[in-house]
Amino acid sequence: FMKKILFSLLVTAISLFAIDINTATADEFVKIKGIGEKKAERIVAYREKHGKFKSVDELKNVKGIGEKIVEIIKNKSCYHVGLSNYRLNLMLRGFM
Repeated sequence: FMKKILFSLLVTAISLFAIDINTATADEFVKIKGIGEKKAERIVAYREKHGKFKSVDELKNVKGIGEKIVEIIKNKSCYHVGLSNYRLNLMLRGFM
């Protein structure tokens, strides 16, 4: 019972502070350091054209998004690619 409560709290916290790169709007992307309006619009356009991102590293395929921005996103743990994402599963495994 306690594990389920902790799991729920963790998922809620992640939802509040994380950005789902597969559903985020341009307005949400601009909140990330290094991403302005143009880059945010390019990310959304890329996703609409190519489908969901399979990993945060795929963002490097977007014009203007390089290793530096991808590392900022990774290091801040401010992203997820959906609840099936391997990294998110590792974070939550102890609470399932």
